[in-house]
Amino acid sequence: MNVIFTVRDGEAALAYLRQAGPYTHMRRPGLVLLDINMPKKNGFEVLQAMKADPLLQSLPVVMLTTSDREDDVVRSYTHGACSYIRKPISLEQFVQVVKDFEFYWTMVSRVPPANS
Repeated sequence: MNVIFTVRDGEAALAYLRQAGPYTHMRRPGLVLLDINMPKKNGFEVLQAMKADPLLQSLPVVMLTTSDREDDVVRSYTHGACSYIRKPISLEQFVQVVKDFEFYWTMVSRVPPANS
């Protein structure tokens, strides 16, 4: 069973990924979805910190955001994201994107084990 866990900001995201503070007993995820527009540390800052950390650098990161700016796409890939998905505006489109995304990541893509 896949479980989705969310945090409120970029600092909490890094604490969760590093299994620090209140997240000590949490399991490290096999995939990270990052929004560019997070408080405290934005998605780019979290992505850079992850890719600089030997324990986190192999985790696949997908930027899932409302931005459609070309420089955000380029910056995401330059800093190590493996995918960039723009959040659709309508609920119907969003549901379809989630279904397509789930199919791709569970049936098509191969990712490293969660604790590698």
